[in-house]
Order: sequence, then structure tokens, then C-alpha cells
Amino acid sequence: MLTVTKKTKIRHRNGINQTFASMPLPARRTLFLIMAQIDTKPLIEEGRIFEVSEKSYSKLCGIDIDTAYEQLKKGAEQLHE
Repeated sequence: MLTVTKKTKIRHRNGINQTFASMPLPARRTLFLIMAQIDTKPLIEEGRIFEVSEKSYSKLCGIDIDTAYEQLKKGAEQLHE
């Protein structure tokens, strides 16, 4: 897993900005924290699992750990939909 910090940059096509803007904040944060872990050089193997802990979510989003856990759970559910 790549190291993700507040300075980590996520690059994506401009055409997807409207989709990101329409997503609820917990889903967007969760997705961005997953995307930040992707190494763009090798292909992503099918079935790869990305993990985001409530501790890293809390630290990177600047919120308390309980709120981070709730938002991460909600974000994962929203992305699953």
C-alpha cells in the first residue's frame, strides 16, 4: 500500500468531477482514500481489496475517531449502492 498523507494528490479525468460533486461526502472521502492507495504504474489485479481504517480516515479528514467510523461505514454502504 502506498503512503497516504494530506499532501497526496489524486489525479482523474475532468469529466468525472460532476459525478464526484453529486456524491455524499462520506462516499467521496472513502473513494478518494481508496484512490490515493492506487499505484498507477502496474495494472490493478482483479479482486484487489483496498482497506481504509477509521484511524487513517479520522487523521486525514480531521475528525474524531467515532465520527470517522460512522462516516466510513456509511461511505462504504453508499459506494456499494
